[in-house]
Amino acid sequence: MLSNISPQAKIGNNVTIGDFVKIHDNVEIGDNCIIGDFCHIGVPSKNADGKNLIIGANSNIRSHTVIYQGATFLEKLETGHHSLIRENVHAGKNLRVGSYSELEGNIKIGDFTRIHSKVAISPGCEIGDLVYLFPRVQTSNDPLPPSHIGEPVKIDSLAVVSINSLLMPGTNIGFGAFVSGSSVVKNDVAPGMCVAGSPAKPICKVTKMINLKNKIIHPWPNHFKDNYPEESHQLIDSYMDKLKELTS
Repeated sequence: MLSNISPQAKIGNNVTIGDFVKIHDNVEIGDNCIIGDFCHIGVPSKNADGKNLIIGANSNIRSHTVIYQGATFLEKLETGHHSLIRENVHAGKNLRVGSYSELEGNIKIGDFTRIHSKVAISPGCEIGDLVYLFPRVQTSNDPLPPSHIGEPVKIDSLAVVSINSLLMPGTNIGFGAFVSGSSVVKNDVAPGMCVAGSPAKPICKVTKMINLKNKIIHPWPNHFKDNYPEESHQLIDSYMDKLKELTS
């Protein structure tokens, strides 16, 4: 009902479009996608240099999501309600972006990464594969705001950043590292290391993190691999082998 879809947009087969949706000219939507009510898709931006917004097949864009021109996503993108994704965000397979999260411009994200609700990712951030960013995580790229200085955060594959944590400008979160809840990270976190506190300090290797009550140990693929599509399992196994080497 009353959706406004540009005739210049390229829309694949079996795409479901909800009510009151706006789809601009420079948009490509793959087959079997769902675009929920009140979504704004392909918002024009001079910073996109005229590039299309590309949404891969089998994606689910939930209601009130806003995605700017110039972003690209491979198949199975999922957004929560009221997500905002700015121009030049480039992501791999099966990215999930939770409700009320904001991804600013020029961000690179790998495959099978999970961004939960109310997460704010600053411009230029690089995020690897199979990363977990839990609710209300924030990154910053400006060491003396407001300024034109840009020192983006980097988060390597298999890392976990827990609820309410803040990653300060220029910090690097290593492969398979774990940032505990409500931490403020001002320095680089080594691969396979757990940090906690404000400022965050090393606590232990991630392989020493145990929940005795439920008899589970970190890293998370030891008990959570079954929550991922089978196509990701080979990648998960290879990363677990790498993490084992780093923490041995």
